[in-house]
Amino acid sequence: MLPQPPDGFQDDAQADNLLNRFVFGKSFDSPTPLPKRVDPQKVNDFLSEVLESDDLAHPHLSRIGQLMRFYDIQSLTNQLPRFLDRNEGDKLALFDRSRTVVALLGDMGNEAEQAQASEYYRYLMTHILASDHFEHLIDLFFHLPEKAEPVWASDPIKREIKALEPKIQTDEDAEVHYYELQDILEDRLPTIQKAKKKKHDALNAKDANRQRQDYGHFYLELERTAYIDTPSWGVMMLQRECNASRPEELAEVFKHGLDLIMSRAKARRSLDAGDTDDLKTYVTRCARAIEFYGGTLSEDQAKYAEKYAHPEQNDVLYWEPEDAKTPAGSGS
Repeated sequence: MLPQPPDGFQDDAQADNLLNRFVFGKSFDSPTPLPKRVDPQKVNDFLSEVLESDDLAHPHLSRIGQLMRFYDIQSLTNQLPRFLDRNEGDKLALFDRSRTVVALLGDMGNEAEQAQASEYYRYLMTHILASDHFEHLIDLFFHLPEKAEPVWASDPIKREIKALEPKIQTDEDAEVHYYELQDILEDRLPTIQKAKKKKHDALNAKDANRQRQDYGHFYLELERTAYIDTPSWGVMMLQRECNASRPEELAEVFKHGLDLIMSRAKARRSLDAGDTDDLKTYVTRCARAIEFYGGTLSEDQAKYAEKYAHPEQNDVLYWEPEDAKTPAGSGS
């Protein structure tokens, strides 16, 4: 089961307020705290009703996706495909919404829904708006199932590059776009492919403990990958794993991880400023995850976490004290 907040779930009034503010708040460009202290069944019921609306835009579905990933709500993916209607035209907002839904179905859908996501991805790669958004579409490839073919991403870009070749000597805009696409093809796509392989290596790991460690590495950004938000994917898989077992088992994964971080850091003769900042990030995120999953730091771990604390850091797997104090009547 998922971990429960140490001071209990929000009451219904607070939960409704927080969920509505998170999904429908107007300030989409500024960070909105993820409601973490709501009963998972309450979140499920709220999202089930919300997803019946025909007026959900890209920002709404993006935040709905955050809630689904955090609360491991895979049962509602069957409400998502209806937003894929091939009606985007030249409307970027609908194009972005489709990308969001494809990512969600790829991450959380069943086999048939993942196949649908793959099919729609191939359509988006040939869309009228694709040429100016190939970088986002390449990133989207990360979320597709293992059998997705890299040529789905590369072939449309190659065709675009070939079409631009006759123009680059006389058209400066065409030249700029030509080299942008070359960079996407030669750098971004291979980087995403490597990240995707690491993802599937973790998903296919036979040993359950090793698999959990791999998910933890993604969350801690020990598996750093340009362009991809690996911590978000790691959170989703850790919560899914936790929901299928017990929170304490995830706490042990992070306790082991913190011991490794401590031993490796102590083995180094000196740390420069950049190394120290990285260490603070890893130690703080790890220590908070241990406590989030109901574990307790050892005496040595607690001292080390205090020494290398990064209190201003934002971590998903952390029971922020202020989260519990949000008044039920506050608006956005």
